[in-house]
Amino acid sequence: MQRCPSTSEEFFLGWAPAPFDLPTFDPRQLDPNAPLYEPPEAALTSPSPEVLVAVGFPAAGKSTFLKTHIIPAGYAYVNRDTLGSWQRCVAATESALSRGRSVAVDNTNPDPESRQRYIACARAAAVPCRCLLFTASLEQAKHNSRFRDMTESGHIPVTDAVLHSYKNRFVAPSPAEGFSQILRVPFVPHFRDPTRRRLFLQFNDG
Repeated sequence: MQRCPSTSEEFFLGWAPAPFDLPTFDPRQLDPNAPLYEPPEAALTSPSPEVLVAVGFPAAGKSTFLKTHIIPAGYAYVNRDTLGSWQRCVAATESALSRGRSVAVDNTNPDPESRQRYIACARAAAVPCRCLLFTASLEQAKHNSRFRDMTESGHIPVTDAVLHSYKNRFVAPSPAEGFSQILRVPFVPHFRDPTRRRLFLQFNDG
């Protein structure tokens, strides 16, 4: 079937149809009723001290998830953007554990080296260390980042170079590293108002 001209240049000037592909990530395909995490039978928080290490792209939803579901349970919040260095994050983790508090580490932690710092803290304190693996893809993280740039202020912008750096460094977490459990956390969109929802569901690639 012949394609009808869709631009003025194609129609009036006879230009060849320009190639066009939709972005590989389609926000309309996200399931707002998806499980919060997998496996769903696992406990999300623990009444006993532990360390939770988040792993995932920038803009994968880590901070929102932790602040909504983990920190209200009494976990100390450790974040490199706030503290400035991984050394300070380790020190804050050690300090919280020494006071008998659980810790949630909100960094990207793409590789075993970065994660081992917090596994070692848990081991030294004789508490378990679990992993929250945020499963948003590179394309979804780009979409989330652009949406955040359009709707929020005061955060550190996430460039494509930062996202690709994470992808290049990423090694999937494994129990062999010392994790007692690995929970997979999909990005499940929730919105405060219909306007934000409509904006999120638009393609914003580019």
